[in-house]
Amino acid sequence: MADYFAEHNIKPSESRTSVFGGGRRNHNPDLTDFFNVAPTPETMQQQVAPGDIGSTLRFFQAIQQRIPDHGESDETLDNLITQLMNEADSGSKGAPPASAKFIKQLPTIQVSAIPEGSSCVVCSDQFSATVDDSATRMPCRHIFHKTCLVPWLELHNTCSTCRQEVPSDDPNWLAQKAREENNPEEMQDLMFG
Repeated sequence: MADYFAEHNIKPSESRTSVFGGGRRNHNPDLTDFFNVAPTPETMQQQVAPGDIGSTLRFFQAIQQRIPDHGESDETLDNLITQLMNEADSGSKGAPPASAKFIKQLPTIQVSAIPEGSSCVVCSDQFSATVDDSATRMPCRHIFHKTCLVPWLELHNTCSTCRQEVPSDDPNWLAQKAREENNPEEMQDLMFG
């Protein structure tokens, strides 16, 4: 049996330059060739500047293009990208953190009370009585592992699934809620023109 070069009428001296190493190398790149072109933390920081919202949006758009069509998950990603784009355009900093009192008062749910086959929408792991992980329910009835939900609530005063608001200690948020309660007609005018 002839080798590859003989079968394709190629002389070993005509071997092409390796794409990975940049010099004359054999046709079988090894792991070091990949490490030589792989991004390092230094080069990654040079490519993406902190606070570059455009890079973040391009990242999510690239993810969206690679995800197969799963209906609801595709719609969720569309909503997330739309929300990020709107926040970038408006200069908004996003939802404030949930109040510490609200987070502390989250109910603990027995895993046995959760329908079988249900999973946490954050980590996608099924709730299991064998795993020592407590679950909790938001006022909107969405169920999460407490370890998944609390970090989200420490940054946002909304359900991570449906965006229903929960109380916040943020002074700007409290002032906005007070204005909404004092001027319900104004809020209706803003909504319906």
